[in-house]
Amino acid sequence: MKKSIFLSLFLIVFFFLKVKAQTTTPTLEKNPKAFISMSVILGRHDVVFKKFNHAAGMSFGFKINAGIYVTNSKRYRGGLQFTLIEGASNNKDRRRLSEEFELIDKDFDKHIIYKFAMFRSSNIGWFSELKLGQEKNNIALFHQVGFGIFGLTENNPLFNFGMHNSLGVITGDFTDNFRLKVGLLHDTMIGTGNPNYGVNNFGFSIGGMKNF
Repeated sequence: MKKSIFLSLFLIVFFFLKVKAQTTTPTLEKNPKAFISMSVILGRHDVVFKKFNHAAGMSFGFKINAGIYVTNSKRYRGGLQFTLIEGASNNKDRRRLSEEFELIDKDFDKHIIYKFAMFRSSNIGWFSELKLGQEKNNIALFHQVGFGIFGLTENNPLFNFGMHNSLGVITGDFTDNFRLKVGLLHDTMIGTGNPNYGVNNFGFSIGGMKNF
């Protein structure tokens, strides 16, 4: 009788522990604290000489993105993010156009812009991740928006207040050592630091992401 009671109690405890182990999820899986990602970018970079001409060219570079999760749920996660983009583009007529350009507003400086122009976007903002499909489907849609500086990093820099937008997908699980991150991005000047010029960059990005 005592053996039967002992065996029954053992089975009950074993079953309880087993169920608890199956329903317990590692902390990182539930609530990742942060992430970092690195991507290469290819796109189209355009320097706009207001009311005069454009000087667009194919762009290339890299993007570093890091963030801290503020909100976590089963489907949605979001938080604060920082993005740095370093890139360059080429246009054979860009130097000539910059020299021929007659300033609309002569109270602002004129910039001689090289054929091979270097540019930078540095911004902070908000990111969102929305898990798609079923529980076993490890694909998430992401969106990032940020505000900061955007412009040309040449001998005579042309920076302005800028906005960054990025949209794409992330594959894999939060506990994976490597997650593929693919997206489209857009950087543009939205300020009036120098009303004679505008700069835009549209691009495709692909790289890896790691959660912590």
